[in-house]
Amino acid sequence: MVLLRDWHGRFQRGSSDIDGGRFLKQDEAARERRRKRTEKRAWRAKNSQTEPRRRRSKKDRHKRYPCCGKRRGKCRCFRPGGQHRHVARACRRSNLQALKKKLKMVTLLNKNDTVDIPPLMEKYGAHMKKDIVWAFMWCIMCRLYNKQETLATFEEFLVFPPKAKQPNWKGLEKALERVYRKQRKGCSAHGGLYRHPKLRKYRMKKTEEWQKVNLKRMSRAKRDLVTMKLLWQALPQPELRKYGRQPTSITWAAFYDAFRSAVSETIAGAYDDYMMKVTLDPLIAVGVVKDSHLSRWPTGCPGYQAFLEQTYPNIDKSDYLACMQHIHWELSHLHNFNFCDTMAQLCWDHRRQSGSLHDST
Repeated sequence: MVLLRDWHGRFQRGSSDIDGGRFLKQDEAARERRRKRTEKRAWRAKNSQTEPRRRRSKKDRHKRYPCCGKRRGKCRCFRPGGQHRHVARACRRSNLQALKKKLKMVTLLNKNDTVDIPPLMEKYGAHMKKDIVWAFMWCIMCRLYNKQETLATFEEFLVFPPKAKQPNWKGLEKALERVYRKQRKGCSAHGGLYRHPKLRKYRMKKTEEWQKVNLKRMSRAKRDLVTMKLLWQALPQPELRKYGRQPTSITWAAFYDAFRSAVSETIAGAYDDYMMKVTLDPLIAVGVVKDSHLSRWPTGCPGYQAFLEQTYPNIDKSDYLACMQHIHWELSHLHNFNFCDTMAQLCWDHRRQSGSLHDST
């Protein structure tokens, strides 16, 4: 056993360096999948010079990329004459090559290796595909409280069951009070995989004045309840349902812009680019949101910044989305990544360099 740092700088007890600590799924099937992957890597390293290379999977040829919505063979965005050619020319190839080399030696490779996404897909995947509004709000709750005991408490109080038109606010308040009561006894309300942002100030309508949150007077349960109500109020359901009926990059952009604008007008501190990113991860993993429609993505996540600044030093931050699409274009065909898998590699690489993730084989 080793001690790993969490987002708050505290040490936590984790597994050995070889299995990535608290981030990796640890059941028998996951361990067997990673064992076979390690064996295949060793075989390729041994026979790469003597054995002919196998043809790439046909799945990659039919994958559509978020930069233009076209397949790889038809995409010209980063080639001469393409709309994002300046991004490809500004890229420091050595950084991308170093990241590609790391991907051949790490255990935490995609969404199936994580400890949180597979249970979410198995338990709620079918319901998420039926109702996109329920899926989005439930993903917000699941990512803010990424501990199975906390989610079980939410289900016990019927906080937001499938087919419900809106959350049960009284049930959520009672569930949060119980959860934080247990936390005072030493049982954390959160799983420790993500940082938990705090509400700093809010207003119920954009015409009202901002109210600062008094951390001494307002309890954690009350603060989280206000945050959830404001996020539900800011959720543009017509635009989201339109994307569910007509999934295109245009309808996705309309929903994304409306939601982020509404959040910024009523909430400060509780829902930033980082939380938007972790909300979208399970939606993309399940297939509710498609890769080819991601004309908008939160580029301000701290896990992205170091790699983007080093790899694209002369690119303005307004072009960071094109830079991330270029990274996806370079990496996805090597490991059959979707967009959130590729972006997760930037976050995990940031953790590896900071010393909070050890998963090299």
